[in-house]
Amino acid sequence: MGRKAQTSIEFMAVIAAVIFVAAIVQLLIFTKYNEAWHVRAYLGSQDLCNTMADELGIAAYSEGRSAFFKLPYDISGANYTLTVWNGTVTADYSDHVCVRRFVAREVRYNNASVPFNLTGGTYRINTTGGLITLEKFY
Repeated sequence: MGRKAQTSIEFMAVIAAVIFVAAIVQLLIFTKYNEAWHVRAYLGSQDLCNTMADELGIAAYSEGRSAFFKLPYDISGANYTLTVWNGTVTADYSDHVCVRRFVAREVRYNNASVPFNLTGGTYRINTTGGLITLEKFY
């Protein structure tokens, strides 16, 4: 009888060790996944700022230009706010902010002056007489 009881204790110790190791591995995997998400979100917001600032910068130097571009609906699953100010574009996402400068005299979105917010979707950008206008297509 004493031998069976000893085997049961050893078996339970092995099971406890396996569960402990599995929990540690899962914690490490979750930590790395979370870190990767933050990096993807950061790079996505940088790309979003750069794209918008580049579009506005090109439009500022291209009289008569008309082009279409798309903005994503989210950044790595997180909602964001893209705001155009006088000379800057900011992307707010998950308590982080990305800022990028551009050169343009006057920018309007649906006849509204800066600052204004843009969301995901397709936009048309036009330059006429130094005025840059943005329109959203649904």
